Amino acid sequence: MLVLAHSPEKEDKRAVRDCYNNLARELTKKIKNEEKPSSIETEKTNLEKDLIEREDAAESEKREADDQKKQDRENAADNVREREQWKVSGRQRVR
Repeated sequence: MLVLAHSPEKEDKRAVRDCYNNLARELTKKIKNEEKPSSIETEKTNLEKDLIEREDAAESEKREADDQKKQDRENAADNVREREQWKVSGRQRVR
């Protein structure tokens, strides 16, 4: 297990994020290596379960945010199309 030399409170956000990402990467690598040879589900610790749940939640939030951005872009494009149709049809004067 990796032991932190510094307390996370004293580190800046980037260092904490990098440390978390390294731990997560090591843990997923460990899990894959354990499951690969035996194809048997291994017993996960509470830390591993928590990490997996957080990653799943983050992925679903990111997916929802991406879907919302896509919907907003489509709505903006529809609004632009409607305005252009009004201009072309002569119902609105262009200044």
